[in-house]
Amino acid sequence: MKSWLLLIAGTVLLPLLVACAPDKSTCRLFDPNDRLPCDATLVGLLVFGPVFQAIDGAFFEDSRLAEREQALAEEKARRLPIYESLRDRVRAGDRSALRSCVAQCDDIGRMLASQEEILALRVEAATTLIRVGGATPDTDDVTSLVIAAALLAEQNLDLDPNIVRMGFALSQRPDFSTLAELNPYTRNELVFVRALSIIYGRHLAIRVMSEPKMRASFNVDCVGTVLANYRISDEPRAVTANARSACGAAQQVLNPRERSPKEE
Repeated sequence: MKSWLLLIAGTVLLPLLVACAPDKSTCRLFDPNDRLPCDATLVGLLVFGPVFQAIDGAFFEDSRLAEREQALAEEKARRLPIYESLRDRVRAGDRSALRSCVAQCDDIGRMLASQEEILALRVEAATTLIRVGGATPDTDDVTSLVIAAALLAEQNLDLDPNIVRMGFALSQRPDFSTLAELNPYTRNELVFVRALSIIYGRHLAIRVMSEPKMRASFNVDCVGTVLANYRISDEPRAVTANARSACGAAQQVLNPRERSPKEE
């Protein structure tokens, strides 16, 4: 198509330039007698050059946009069966699908389903995983159960405290870090660290409500209280930020004014 545009532009531009120049003349820029053909040539280039560039740019921008849309459509077509299969397996109670969905459904379902549908599927997976595996967790379920507990705690500020306690107890296992590294569904550090911050924050809120000393410490220095009582992160640069996230999770329970209208 670009070759056709060049041909059309040349076909239009050349006759106009020839028509503007005197017969049998040549353009010598430093010869005052040749100003007319030179001016005609320059005017033609100044007028038609930008026009062609605009047409060329617009066409190829549309072409690039069409290519991106085509690539996106192909990506969706490739991923849709994966998402639908995972969704069906979650609803069937498949253990591997439950572990996968609580951690990865946001990524797998992106652009394929609404945020509401994806969240509902994650909550369903988390609820089922805790019901079937929370009492006597398999080794493969441990880190996924922590994420599941954090998800339910985040969505329901009045969640059964025992679910929070379960998530916290699992996070304190000596082999917890090793299990997190081995579990392919919890290698997303952002998802995993966020889940731990929520669990620690909700667990802190439970303690603040029942232990006067913890409440006093919390009211004076929340971040310091978190750092003194919870192992937030192995990464020094992330410690304070994650401790603040845990404080925020605790405050949502302890301060009803921070609840959204939907949660109240």
